[in-house]
Amino acid sequence: MKKFSSEVLLNDIWERLVFLRFEWKQYRELFGHSEDRMNRLNQIAPSFFYVVHKAMLISISLGISRLTDRDQKKFASLDTLEKKLRDEGALSIADSNQLATMIIALKQKAMPIILWRHTEIAHRALSRVSNPIPSLGFSLADIENILERNRQILNFVSSRILKTGLEFESIGPKDDAEAFVKHLGLA
Repeated sequence: MKKFSSEVLLNDIWERLVFLRFEWKQYRELFGHSEDRMNRLNQIAPSFFYVVHKAMLISISLGISRLTDRDQKKFASLDTLEKKLRDEGALSIADSNQLATMIIALKQKAMPIILWRHTEIAHRALSRVSNPIPSLGFSLADIENILERNRQILNFVSSRILKTGLEFESIGPKDDAEAFVKHLGLA
């Protein structure tokens, strides 16, 4: 396996978080705006928007789950980043404790999404065979909170541990979903 620094790993995780936040922004614009908008999308093309809704929700859930995966030396996750920082001697005891606490809190908040990934996406839980309409177990606000916690962890590592001077903010490209909604006359 190719060697890499914690800074390279941090940048990789950050790039994935930026895309995840962008994808979340698109999802929220289409499906999290209002019940009226959902009804209009369902009138226009119900099957198409069902597939888009499901695909985006799966992609967002997988992205969050992958960032919170355990360190297995094969995947770029926050646990892998924490271990890499420890291996490089970049963490003081206080920073190590604070980072571990932040990651644990994030994982606890993300647990409903992780469980949904395991029972609905990665595997089909037998309980779903008799009850095929699952409740998600998490809300749009939960996803917002999880993405913000990810950003806070990356900022902590970047500024306090690696001292890069970089601050990761929640900015993203133009909102195509918003333009699409306006074009359909749903705004």
